[in-house]
Amino acid sequence: MFFRRIGDFRIDHDETQEQIAELLMCQREVYRRYEKGIREIEVCSY
Repeated sequence: MFFRRIGDFRIDHDETQEQIAELLMCQREVYRRYEKGIREIEVCSY
């Protein structure tokens, strides 16, 4: 499942949820929900 992989990736690279949220330009709580699988990551296609 994708949400588990993003959490593992973050931990493997010694990043905090706050740091990843900043890179994604979202709030930490939103990122936390992505990582937990509570919220799906929105993907835009143009």
